[in-house]
Amino acid sequence: MAQELVIIGSTGIQSRGAIPLPALFASDAATAKRVFEFFTANIRNPHTRRAYAKAAAAFAAWCEDNGLDQLRDVQPVHVAAYVEELQSRVTAPTVKLQLAAIRMLFDWLVVGQVMPANPASVAGNDRCRKNNSSSGGAGFGVLSHDLANSFALL
Repeated sequence: MAQELVIIGSTGIQSRGAIPLPALFASDAATAKRVFEFFTANIRNPHTRRAYAKAAAAFAAWCEDNGLDQLRDVQPVHVAAYVEELQSRVTAPTVKLQLAAIRMLFDWLVVGQVMPANPASVAGNDRCRKNNSSSGGAGFGVLSHDLANSFALL
């Protein structure tokens, strides 16, 4: 399978395979460069790289679908909502992998001073479990149930 060399926009970043960065991660040259470095210099295993790239692309697509077009606009509540949605359609190990990929990417962006803070750092893996509540509240996921309990304490 032949791969071609692609220049990503005006960033000067070159990639093999013609896979462009999602718009969320290519808003400016510094961000695009840092994201590209995350997947090339930081992740050595090609299987992990592929899985994390799919996770990042899925998160970027979700952000776009939900009106988030600037990386700096992503907040912990957005990551929590994304995790909540994932839990309704994929297994817990898949949610954990997706969250690990997003968390590591944002950590890399924080270290590179692209982001001021990691919005995925507060979305803990403890949310990657089934809702075993006995409330019977149809439609309430783990996050919603936890929020309801927290508000009840106020």
